[in-house]
Amino acid sequence: MKVKLHTISAGPGGCADAGEPVTLSEDEGKRLIAAGDAQPHTAPLVREVGSSSLVEEQSRKREDARLQDEANREAESKSLTSVTAALNGLDASEDDDWTSGGKPAMDRLKTLTGSITLTRAEVDALAPEFIRPTATASATTTSDPVVQPAAVSSGPRSNKP
Repeated sequence: MKVKLHTISAGPGGCADAGEPVTLSEDEGKRLIAAGDAQPHTAPLVREVGSSSLVEEQSRKREDARLQDEANREAESKSLTSVTAALNGLDASEDDDWTSGGKPAMDRLKTLTGSITLTRAEVDALAPEFIRPTATASATTTSDPVVQPAAVSSGPRSNKP
C-alpha cells in the first residue's frame, strides 16, 4: 500500500520525510493512517504540456490585443482632429490653460485629448503658430476659433475664441 507520511519516519526499512509517498505493507499503511501519521497516497495529477503552452499563448494574444487597443486609442487622442478640438477648447481667460509664454498648457491639452504621452513638439508640429488669444484680438473678430494644420496654407489663421 502506498501512503503519504505526515511525519518523519525512521526504522529498519529506512528513513522517509514528511510528505513523501512510501510503499508499506497493507497492515502497516492502515495502522499509520488510523494513527493520523499518514494518508492514502493518490497519484499526482499530471498536467499536459501542450495545454499550458496553449494557455500561455492565449494569454499573450490577449495582452498583445490589449496593448494594440491602447496604442490605437493613444494615436487617436494625438491626431490632428483631437488636438485641434482641444486647442479650440482652451479658454483665453483661464490662466491655467496657458504657459507664461502664451503656449497651451500641456497638462490641460493632455486632459482634453485623453493622451498621456502628448508632447509640446507634437502640438507645435500640428499647430505651430497657435498662441493664447489676446483680449484686443478677440474683440475685433467675431468668428469662431479654428486651428489650421501646419501643412495647410489656406489663408490667415485665427486662434481667437
